[in-house]
Amino acid sequence: MPSVIRISGIISLRVLPTNSKDKVHNDRINPAYIFPTSLGQLRRCLYTVLLLLTGIVLLSDSVHGQTNFLRDLPDKGVATFEDGCRGIATLLKISLPDPSFEKLAQELLDRKIIRKKWMEKPTSSLTWGQISYMVYTALKIRGGFTITVIGPTERYAYRECIDKGLMPMGNKAQFLTGADLMAILYKAEVYVREH
Repeated sequence: MPSVIRISGIISLRVLPTNSKDKVHNDRINPAYIFPTSLGQLRRCLYTVLLLLTGIVLLSDSVHGQTNFLRDLPDKGVATFEDGCRGIATLLKISLPDPSFEKLAQELLDRKIIRKKWMEKPTSSLTWGQISYMVYTALKIRGGFTITVIGPTERYAYRECIDKGLMPMGNKAQFLTGADLMAILYKAEVYVREH
């Protein structure tokens, strides 16, 4: 009977004996049996791979000073508005001589990527509606009838980003984690390369 070994709580391996007579001393790991054993473990594995790819993609083309925040982002419980602005700036490859938040936010405001009222609280929690508005305007996504007629809002930008596969379904007022923000930045980078 195969035994199961857990490695760091993410991947479980089945160890199969090579000889049925000697099960204790002659075990080997069969690569065909390396797999996550539950849907939660599979999701964590995919998030881990996605985070690694996001870091590689974003760090490869960006200025070092603007990507320092990416190191701590996956460990954050809740991403801040400043994290979202820095992520969008990294995505758009905006480099400023002064990397302060005020200068960065002013640049994004001049490009109409963020709203003026959001600049007041850089440490406030980032919502799905805010990041979808930023992604929608930064990537210049062509929307449907409603968003074309009334202009981009958090609600309709979120719906357009869901439709384009950039965001998961949920509530636009819900807060993002750092890992969620990394995943969105990766999907946006892929979207830019495909379109």
